[in-house]
Amino acid sequence: MKQRVTKLAAAQRQLRTAIDLYFHDGDDVSIHTLVGAARKILLDLLRQSGERSRLQETVEGWFSPERVKMWQKAIAEPENFF
Repeated sequence: MKQRVTKLAAAQRQLRTAIDLYFHDGDDVSIHTLVGAARKILLDLLRQSGERSRLQETVEGWFSPERVKMWQKAIAEPENFF
């Protein structure tokens, strides 16, 4: 049976599942993968609406461009690995 799922609904479901896994001592890699996928969806939706992540704006306001790149790399590295 086909399901119609919006991107926002997919991100919400991924986060709910990750939270459930976390509180039931689920697999860390699965939790991280679900959160990372939801994060990417939400960032894409923000970009499509012409908005930016408030966290990204805050980090860019506090740190030098080099530090911001280091922060972005630190977040992306495990997401890309998993």
